[in-house]
Amino acid sequence: MPKKKTEIKEEIEESSKSHSTGGDSITTVKITKKTKERLEKLRSYKRESYDELIQKILEILNIARTDPARARSILLSIDREKSWKTYE
Repeated sequence: MPKKKTEIKEEIEESSKSHSTGGDSITTVKITKKTKERLEKLRSYKRESYDELIQKILEILNIARTDPARARSILLSIDREKSWKTYE
């Protein structure tokens, strides 16, 4: 049975929490302005950090390796969520 949107979102959030900096050192990464603009368009909420965003992308890529259908479902749910926020 496919997972509900809230279950998928919670799963990603839990995964992101487990990857939080929690004592890890922080580094600077240089990216082009075009890449920065693309990352900004992928944010789920305005104050989502680049670290959170990159972790989310990497988690979805890892899921895609073993379960492409599930990864697609996650991406579609993110798209739906973003489209709802556009109308708010």
